[in-house]
Amino acid sequence: MNFGGILNGKHVPVGFFNFGENFWFWFGMTFLGLVISGSGFVLDMIVPFMTIEYTRDTMQIANILHSSAAIWMTALAMGHIYIGTIGMQGSIDGMKTGYVDATWAKEHHELWYDKLNK
Repeated sequence: MNFGGILNGKHVPVGFFNFGENFWFWFGMTFLGLVISGSGFVLDMIVPFMTIEYTRDTMQIANILHSSAAIWMTALAMGHIYIGTIGMQGSIDGMKTGYVDATWAKEHHELWYDKLNK
C-alpha cells in the first residue's frame, strides 16, 4: 500500500519476490507481452483462430495498442534494469553470483530471510 516503502521510507516485509518483481513479471512481461503479441498478429494479418476484418480502423487500433504496450514494456524494462544494477546497492552482486549477504536479504526480503533461518 505504500509502494514498497517509497512513500514512508521503510522497507516492507516481503518474501522471495517483492511487489515490483511480481508487477514486472505479471503486468510488464505477461500482460503487455500478450497485448504486443495479439496486436502484432492483427498487424501481420495472421490471427490463427478467428476471422477478423482487416479494415483501416482495426489496423489503427492494433497499431496504437501495439506501440503503446511496447513503450510501456520498454519503460518498465529500463526501470527494472536500473533498480537491478545501480539503483539498489548489492542487487547486482546477487544476480552475478546467486548469493546475497544475510543483512541485505533481511533488509530487502525479510519474510524470505525469516523462513530460511527458522
